[in-house]
Amino acid sequence: MKVRIKFAKYGALKFIGHLDVMRYMQKVIRKSEIDVAYSQGFNPHQLLYFASPLGVGLTSEGEYFDIVLNSPEPDIVNKLNANSVEGIKILDAVVLDDKAKNSMSIIAAAKYIIALKDEYADTFAYSYDEFVTKFNEYMALPQMLVNKKTKKSEREVDLKPLIFEWDLDYGKYIGNDDKYGIQAEIWDNNTSNFDNKIGAYMYLHAGSEENLKAEFVMESFCNWCGIEFVPHAFQVHRIDMLAKNEADELVALMDIDNMK
Repeated sequence: MKVRIKFAKYGALKFIGHLDVMRYMQKVIRKSEIDVAYSQGFNPHQLLYFASPLGVGLTSEGEYFDIVLNSPEPDIVNKLNANSVEGIKILDAVVLDDKAKNSMSIIAAAKYIIALKDEYADTFAYSYDEFVTKFNEYMALPQMLVNKKTKKSEREVDLKPLIFEWDLDYGKYIGNDDKYGIQAEIWDNNTSNFDNKIGAYMYLHAGSEENLKAEFVMESFCNWCGIEFVPHAFQVHRIDMLAKNEADELVALMDIDNMK
């Protein structure tokens, strides 16, 4: 049987990379004595399928992996959390249809918050009011053409159609929909405060065809303004990842109706 697991990543563990997260989850699953299925062959491994990797230094309350089990595990969330450490918290689990596609292959969008850390506010080029004015001007452009580099090529991309929604009042997206009681824990444990309010909520296109990250939008904004973008000056937080259902609507990955 297939099960989709949703988890949060925060605190000191935001600094470990995707491969380390994979190895960590494998160890937690073994320690929790979960009856996970293994691949066949000379070097069998657990049948785990992670969704879009989270960058180093980013926090999230919307990470996912799919797991294949040999038998039902009705208490899988509590079992995994009992053997986990602070910084990784299992939030939810749902049983998938046997024909469900893996989470990585169906991702179509993601929601983010990107916020300037207070320790960098004095060196940032704009005050909050100036930032609001300039960011609104940038988002009002008819096109947002940028050069997007990959490992194999470089091409010009228009970011405009890849941004579904945005809001400079990102604070209202923290704590108002805290279904799993994790948002306050994540933000209270950040090493820097965000009283300067410079930042944004972003609802962006994601997936294998075209993947847009919040930090790339902020970097392109800074380039347009002619100011330096300092990646570690911003905290990026992934709220959730979404997929399209049969009606072509974007819904959360935990909504199993769109996975059949």
